[in-house]
Amino acid sequence: MKRAHLCKRLFTTTELLYSRHSQMKEQAAGLSFRRVLPIAQLLICLIALWPSRYFLLWQVSQSVKEYFPARAQQEQAGPAINIDIPTLTPEQQEAADRATRMEDLRMAVPPMLNLPVGIVQLPYVLLHRTPEGKEWLPRGMMFTTWRALSWPIFGVFFWWLAGRGVDAFRAARKSILVPRITMPETIFAVIFLALGVVAIVGTLTSTPDDRHDVNFLAFLAGGVLWGIIAGIAITARFLQWRLRKRSNLPALACRGKPSFFNVN
Repeated sequence: MKRAHLCKRLFTTTELLYSRHSQMKEQAAGLSFRRVLPIAQLLICLIALWPSRYFLLWQVSQSVKEYFPARAQQEQAGPAINIDIPTLTPEQQEAADRATRMEDLRMAVPPMLNLPVGIVQLPYVLLHRTPEGKEWLPRGMMFTTWRALSWPIFGVFFWWLAGRGVDAFRAARKSILVPRITMPETIFAVIFLALGVVAIVGTLTSTPDDRHDVNFLAFLAGGVLWGIIAGIAITARFLQWRLRKRSNLPALACRGKPSFFNVN
């Protein structure tokens, strides 16, 4: 019993020293993806949405007016203005269609990069069904606008997790055990790895009409992206498991005796 207790204390001390040593080596490594990736996705979303900034600001102002109708009525006390829209030529209509498609593509970038934000809302969508069957959004605002503005902010947490997975993978290849991939992170990664497989199958089996649907393409691209990120995290978890198994030094000192995990 005393030997088992000694082995257990030795194992705990060795694990602690190894973790501290790994953390010092990891800090000295320099670049930290769990800091870089959240900032990078925010910058990409900002660049994608910048040409549409005036439309987004108008949508936000419309939503604010919905929550403060009295103030909105005071601001709209002036006479009504009628705007005549001229008929477009075929060339102008084609250019307008191209501009609309580019606008849709830009608005689809934040949901594509931050697909986990939409996935975690599925329980709310199923329990609180809206008339459109989608997630909650502020009054007076379109779903595409709300997703483009809110998902990058909420997605910072998921990109931090993605950065942890990349950092863990890089560190494990150098025999460093930090940051450690936890079991909840592993479960999350398995779910998104399965989603990535579904996205690849959907890409291969999609029809020409599906390929013209911007939202469908954004879902597929986001699924593949997060499937790759999940695969990196799962690989990091496996490499860390091998490192911990290989660094089980107290087992050598307790060879020939029952393991302390089995001692009553």
